[in-house]
Amino acid sequence: MCWPHQIFYIFGKFHSKLTAYVEILINSIFSSSFNCFNNYKCLRLYIAQKITEKFKIYK
Repeated sequence: MCWPHQIFYIFGKFHSKLTAYVEILINSIFSSSFNCFNNYKCLRLYIAQKITEKFKIYK
């Protein structure tokens, strides 16, 4: 079982990456230039691409 302090530790550890993930997701959905919102596969590929770009900064 995972206790609250462990959850917060894990969350804290990955907070910057999690924030980036959420930021990318929000940006991709609300971006005016984002035309393939209704296409799930396209959305998934777009987000995956953006996450890859973002995490190159962290390495």
